[in-house]
Amino acid sequence: MPGFFSTKDIPRVEIDVSIVDDGSAAVVSSAEVQAGGSQAKLDAAVVREVLQAQGVAAGIDRESLTWLVEELRAKGRYRGSLVIAKEEPPTPPSESAKQEWLTNRGEIVLPGTLLCRSVPATPGKEGHLVSGESVESPPFKPTAETLRALCQPGEGVKLASAGLEMLSSAFGRVTLVRRRLSVTPCFRLSDDGHRIIGDLVATGPDGRDVEVEEVRRAVAGLLGSGVFLEDDVRRGLLEARTSNQVIRDVIIAEGKSPTPGEDACLVPLTEVGAFVLAGELVARRKPATVGADGRQINGSI
Repeated sequence: MPGFFSTKDIPRVEIDVSIVDDGSAAVVSSAEVQAGGSQAKLDAAVVREVLQAQGVAAGIDRESLTWLVEELRAKGRYRGSLVIAKEEPPTPPSESAKQEWLTNRGEIVLPGTLLCRSVPATPGKEGHLVSGESVESPPFKPTAETLRALCQPGEGVKLASAGLEMLSSAFGRVTLVRRRLSVTPCFRLSDDGHRIIGDLVATGPDGRDVEVEEVRRAVAGLLGSGVFLEDDVRRGLLEARTSNQVIRDVIIAEGKSPTPGEDACLVPLTEVGAFVLAGELVARRKPATVGADGRQINGSI
């Protein structure tokens, strides 16, 4: 269908453009600059308006438009088959929300360690036919819906960054059971309840060094009336750093051992068979002493 455009000092332009049946493209078969006005003033805006007047409202190709303008300026006419516009296809949504793991199951982590990050799905963008009619993007599942299918925070894990990140809130070992991500304590009471035993690493997966005070805070809830063995912990951390391995079953703390009592007795002050003078002290009576109860980690006697 031919279209025209003219203003003062700008030549009249006639363009024959057709839109294919499915609206995916517009093709110029002829264009001609009519007499009158200054042909040198012909520009892309003039040609664009002629195209828009004929229903080509979107997807106009800049390079094709520029080429057509230059052709009309130079020759005054065009005959052929020039694809001047193409549909703008819709952008599909990203794949469903997913999670990027930054730690491995079984690793020992410090509080505040980033365990995994959720990457939300993003909606697609609608496209347009050359006529300007919109083309819908494929259906999109909202992030909240798709995230429910991924792992959820459990014990020792907290959400951050609007629910897109999972951070450890405890010193412990990363576990994943039935899509529930947890950080479980790596310190435990011994069977007799007298010691706290655990595994030590020199650094967490995020590169932070494990310090003695970090271990102390981690066992604070178990320590009760027990004694924190700082020197033993320090040696364990040094061994872990030197060997670059997990040091297992380190004694972190222990309860107070009982102090045994003693029976009364005589303590000799001379050797058997030695000559002594009258009135010389040959032995001293040592009274009985009462022992002191020990205490388990939990405070029981």
